[in-house]
Amino acid sequence: VHRALKALRLDRAADLTDVGKIDMKLKALGKPDATLRRRYQDPLKQFSAWLAENGRYLERDPLLVWKTISYEAEDKHRAFGPDEFARAMTAADWLDRLHDREQPLRPVFTLLLITAPRIAAFASRNVEHYLADDPRIDYGEGRGKKGRGQGKLDPKTDAELRAYLGDRTEGPLAVSPRGNRIDKRNMLRWWREAFSLGLVWELWPEDVWDVDLAHLVNQTLLAGSVRIRASGNPTLLRDDTRKARKKLRGRVAGIAEELREDWEERMDRVTLHAFRHTHETWARALGVDQVLINLQVGWRVSGRANDGFDVMRIASTTGLSRYLDAKSKLLDARKSAVTVRQLLDEAQERIDCELLNSARSA
Repeated sequence: VHRALKALRLDRAADLTDVGKIDMKLKALGKPDATLRRRYQDPLKQFSAWLAENGRYLERDPLLVWKTISYEAEDKHRAFGPDEFARAMTAADWLDRLHDREQPLRPVFTLLLITAPRIAAFASRNVEHYLADDPRIDYGEGRGKKGRGQGKLDPKTDAELRAYLGDRTEGPLAVSPRGNRIDKRNMLRWWREAFSLGLVWELWPEDVWDVDLAHLVNQTLLAGSVRIRASGNPTLLRDDTRKARKKLRGRVAGIAEELREDWEERMDRVTLHAFRHTHETWARALGVDQVLINLQVGWRVSGRANDGFDVMRIASTTGLSRYLDAKSKLLDARKSAVTVRQLLDEAQERIDCELLNSARSA
């Protein structure tokens, strides 16, 4: 309220009576409609109503007639579809080969989907945090509403994690392609590259699928300009080599421009946080109870009851609420992990069959 009064130079209660002048001052700030309403208009209207309440300082509420600024709320989160996720996983395998990576990224992306952690917690985990007897990944204790989740593993993902770790007994649980500890910035870059290549594959306009050409198109879409690495001294190139490179650049630019509109729309909100919403969406679609999903993902409304229970409140569609002990052994989030893995495997099988059929046709 103080910020709004200062920005609009409203010093006295009487200044609130000139609604038209206030509206012009507000819109002259040049901020987004959502900001103008949530940070300025709504607090001022609430303050004005308080001034007029029971005739406290004003006889009436002057801002009652102030038209509310409307805006379209932006959905910050999204969930990936099973098939597009499976395409991105296949694309990650291609990129491992194209970039000559020492460590694969598919197991890392799989863990992010199945255990649905916050990326900071995931990046901080070491090999000793993998509890093979349970099996799960210990993500530690959360704070308040930001729970860390149970990190349960289904049998197939557990077997893949064992193979991924090999004989490693210490160090980071998930590693970068060069074997170092991962970080959020690079993880997002790797995921966007894989997801984008999966989209290029799905939207590919030519009859014959070419991974190497698609990789160049993908790099061009991500960078905003044609990216073709050239080797050798340009001044010593033969004429036919120069012509071939020029032709390749034109072909890459043409395909990228043809795909750009659909690609940009589909690349919206491709974030690491979307892994958590993807896990929830898939699990709910196959009927997993929201309680178990919340335990796996770490979403909760928590508090400490008198008897020492870690209380979790789950609201139902009927408006009723359930208050549960989040640490009860009766609540095992593994069903959520198993269900999400099942959906991923089914999608991967479809994508693998599509790729096989495409190769046979070629």
